[in-house]
Amino acid sequence: MALGDGDSVLGGPFLITTYIKGEAVPLGSLLPDRFQHPAARQRFGEIVVEKLAELHTLDTEPFNGVCERNSLRDQIEEVVDRMEAAIKVTGHDPPAVWEVAEWLRDNVPADSKTVVCHGDFRPGNILFVGENKPQVGGVIDWETMWLGDPCIEFGYLLLRWRDEGDPAPPIKKIAARHPKTKVIEGLGGDDAPNVAPYTAKPGSPTRQELVERYQARTGIGFEHDRFYRTLAAFDLAAIWEDIYREQLSSGSVGW
Repeated sequence: MALGDGDSVLGGPFLITTYIKGEAVPLGSLLPDRFQHPAARQRFGEIVVEKLAELHTLDTEPFNGVCERNSLRDQIEEVVDRMEAAIKVTGHDPPAVWEVAEWLRDNVPADSKTVVCHGDFRPGNILFVGENKPQVGGVIDWETMWLGDPCIEFGYLLLRWRDEGDPAPPIKKIAARHPKTKVIEGLGGDDAPNVAPYTAKPGSPTRQELVERYQARTGIGFEHDRFYRTLAAFDLAAIWEDIYREQLSSGSVGW
């Protein structure tokens, strides 16, 4: 609501925010108990996509002087650079990471229209309200907001959505390599789609159903699903590797 960058009021900079009611759905969590039925799971998927579509159809003009603007190729290079810088410090050698980077560079689709992107749009940054069926109370965590290809952000959301028959991430193997990692503990420790377990429950929409709803709401075609979900996975890997780099640098390893 307001930002004070001086020290005359409180002795330093301060920020006044608005309280928004609601519950987020963190990585690895089921939906709140009151939404544990098929109709609520279906509506949950629908309103998440509808809220993203609402954002992606905003007029970009008011944000031109505020938000960074990146092309799809620029975005790929930023992610690759972030990964390279991080592993120089961590000493990790993620399997096939550079093959994935080259594949992304070689398979870049033509840029679509430029829209307002949240930057980290996921159920963990959405506050849900409602008694029997979920509604969106608000969206938080806007510091990575930018202008760019909407399919990057939609692919990032779809990465978390598991369809029947999808290969499950090897959580047990990952946990064995990183036994003290709190994020892995939060995923339950089983070889199951625990990054978003509610998506495997009855009533939850399929990825294709989400795509159809998004396209109908925005008029934006979502093609190249494999490319955009691969980019999302690579981006997420780079983020986590960079967080680990920061921990090593600060001596606070254990996140």
